[in-house]
Amino acid sequence: MSVNVPSPDPITIEILANALQSVTDEAFIALMKSAYSTNIKERHDHSCAIVDRRGKLVSQASNSIPVHIASVLGQMEALFRKFDLADIEEGDIFAANDPHEGGGTHLPDVSLAMPVFIDGELLGFVCNIAHHADIGGMSPGSMAGGMNEIYQEGLRIPVIKLFRRGKLDQDLAGAMMSINAVKGVEIGAGFASIRQKGGEHGDEMTPEGFLSNNNGGVLGGISTGQNLTVSIALKPTSSIRVPRRSVDVHGAAVTIQTEGRHDPCVGIRAAPIAEGMMACVLMDHALRHRAQCGDVVLPVAPVPGHAR
Repeated sequence: MSVNVPSPDPITIEILANALQSVTDEAFIALMKSAYSTNIKERHDHSCAIVDRRGKLVSQASNSIPVHIASVLGQMEALFRKFDLADIEEGDIFAANDPHEGGGTHLPDVSLAMPVFIDGELLGFVCNIAHHADIGGMSPGSMAGGMNEIYQEGLRIPVIKLFRRGKLDQDLAGAMMSINAVKGVEIGAGFASIRQKGGEHGDEMTPEGFLSNNNGGVLGGISTGQNLTVSIALKPTSSIRVPRRSVDVHGAAVTIQTEGRHDPCVGIRAAPIAEGMMACVLMDHALRHRAQCGDVVLPVAPVPGHAR
C-alpha cells in the first residue's frame, strides 16, 4: 500500500526554512553572549545546528564553521550506534568530544545534543559545539606541539548522557562508568548500605544541619545540598611487561609482552578525569536548574549540609 503525501508549496518551504534558520542564528548569538571563554565570546569558535530524528542536518547557523557541523553529524552517528531511539527521552542531553568515539575533531571541541519532542514523539535534536579554552591537556589551552597520543590533549568524552531526565545520581554514575578502566561506582555509603538498617542509613536532619551523609548528597535523584561523595573502582592495567598468553586472528596460541613506552598508573591519571566528569555533570545540573526555576523562592528555611 502506498500513500501519497502532498509536497508543501514553495512559499511554505521558504517560510519554514527561514524560521529554522532564525532558530539556529539566535542560538548562535545566545551562546556567544552567554559564554565566558574568549574562544566563543570573541573568536566565535562555535556552531549551532538542528538535525532530524535520523541525525541528518536540517539547518545550521549562518556563521557556523563547516568542520564543526561535520563533527555534530559525526556525534549523531555515534549517538545512534550507542543508544536506541527508545532510550532517548525528553530532557536528555548528550555530550561528546572524542574523535574516535564521538565523531569530533579534537578534544577542545565539545558538542552537545538535546532531543526535541512534540506530543511525546521525537522530532529531532538541537545541537551546538564550541572550542573550550582548556580541556585538561598537557599544556595550558590543551593544544601544543609534540603530542603523540590523544590522552595528552585532555579529557576524552565519548557519547554520554550528560543529563538524564534530571536525576543527578544516574548522571553521575553514567559519567563515571564512561571513563576507561572504571568497573564500579558508589555514591555515598554505596554497597555498604546493605549492612545498614533503615534507621542507620537514613540521614537525619536538625535545624543545625544533616547528621550524616550515607546517601552521598543525593536523594530521589535530587541534590540534598550536602557534599557529593562518589567513589570509583579502577581495574589494574593489563598492559604489563610480563609475558601473557593469548591467541592471534587465526585462533593460534601466542605470547604477548608489552614493550616500549606505556603508563601502568591508571589511578593517578583517572583521578583528575573523574573530577572533571563530575564537574561537567554538576555544572549542567546547575545551569538547568537555574533556567527552569532560578527565580523560585522556597517558603522554607534552608538546612545546612552538615551540623557543625
